[in-house]
Amino acid sequence: MDPIGRWATSARIGRRAEFAALPSHEATLRLIAATRTMDELGLHSDVFAPPRWLASAGTVVALRRRGFRVCADSAGVRLLDRHAVQDRVVRGRVLSTGGVLGSAGVLG
Repeated sequence: MDPIGRWATSARIGRRAEFAALPSHEATLRLIAATRTMDELGLHSDVFAPPRWLASAGTVVALRRRGFRVCADSAGVRLLDRHAVQDRVVRGRVLSTGGVLGSAGVLG
């Protein structure tokens, strides 16, 4: 069974957009693993851009709880604040050279 498929709602999103349909608990576990690996390499970031620019509401909650300050997704650039009721979103478009919202995209 595809582990991502369990959380997909109606449309199949596939593994390349792994944060698109995750609940906050699962997104938190993946973020912990990724940040631990980055810390071991001496890298630190509080900015997150999900694969294919797709982040579920649960992923945004997990990012906020894990101390991330920015999430760049298909909706724009979210300025995450743990204490705010609502995130500030700077709207933008995702420009891509590699298919629909491909991994080679840039926010512009």
